[in-house]
Amino acid sequence: MGNLIWLILVIVFWFNWDSIGNIFMTDFSLGTSANVEKLKEINIHEPLYKVNVDQIVKEFESNSITAEDKYLYKPIEVHGYITSIDDSMFNDNDVTISMDNGEEYSFDRISCNVTRSAQSVRELRKGMRVALRGVVVSEEAGVTLKKCAFYIFSEKRWV
Repeated sequence: MGNLIWLILVIVFWFNWDSIGNIFMTDFSLGTSANVEKLKEINIHEPLYKVNVDQIVKEFESNSITAEDKYLYKPIEVHGYITSIDDSMFNDNDVTISMDNGEEYSFDRISCNVTRSAQSVRELRKGMRVALRGVVVSEEAGVTLKKCAFYIFSEKRWV
């Protein structure tokens, strides 16, 4: 009986993947259209908080409610090191840029979703020390920012 259920699920997903995939292509991290409008109005170059990756991750781990009250839909600056620049899992047009504190076995990470055509996608490299300015939009799958700009310390410039 259990195998039959799995077979049915596989068939349903297989033949409906396009419609299911479209669900995942939607940007749920922004929630309502009011949040999309709010995001457009935020000036990321006037951050309310300057933190490192460890600080913000620890705040969300210790109490996500107070951390959301403090950071959600607010401009922040985070210092850390690029750990990856990869295709987004949910949208073919986006790239996820992840950062950590630069320690070898760190699990404290944040990420920023940018469009594939963004200049930062071409100029950033794994291991670079950067400052990230952006707006915290979610913490459901780790702390996620949007509307991001990166300062490359070694080149002393923003991308």
